[in-house]
Amino acid sequence: METHQVRYFLAVPEELSFSRAAEKCNVSQPALSRAILQLEGELGGPLFHRERHLTRLTELGEMVRPHLETLCEAAVKPKLICPDNWNMDLHYLDRPNARRVQLDFFYDYRTNVGLYPKWQAFLREKKPNTIIFWGQDDIFFTREGGESYLEDLPNAEMHRLSSGHFAVEDNLDYIAKNMKRFYKQSVAR
Repeated sequence: METHQVRYFLAVPEELSFSRAAEKCNVSQPALSRAILQLEGELGGPLFHRERHLTRLTELGEMVRPHLETLCEAAVKPKLICPDNWNMDLHYLDRPNARRVQLDFFYDYRTNVGLYPKWQAFLREKKPNTIIFWGQDDIFFTREGGESYLEDLPNAEMHRLSSGHFAVEDNLDYIAKNMKRFYKQSVAR
């Protein structure tokens, strides 16, 4: 999967037309169509119902759209994100009842906030050696969320990264090098 394919895919439902999407993306309509056909091949099915005067997403298109939107918004360096990551997510979402499980998971997530005091007390009491890598521009996990760990773990080693949600992909070498160093200095001694 290439970044331009994702960009083309996202333009079509916005414009409700392959031709208008191609104009918006500054490419020819055949080039846009070819890129989307390649994407459909990679994803294993059609993403659009192609009708004469109406273009709309298929069920597969509806399912992958939010993931691709998030990918585009969250990635500082989208080309570094391996498509296997989200292809694997898609594989698991295709299983029977997977949507129900995801909805239940999201609904249950609301109870996490009530557990924060217990987690925070554990961190303050046990004071585990901690290294934190935090993407400063993450659309899900805010800067403030990263900084709040330091209230309970004032000796934690914090690395504020110029990155978004995909900090590992954007900063793999830096993170790996510092994890190894931290382990040698703080854990394996």
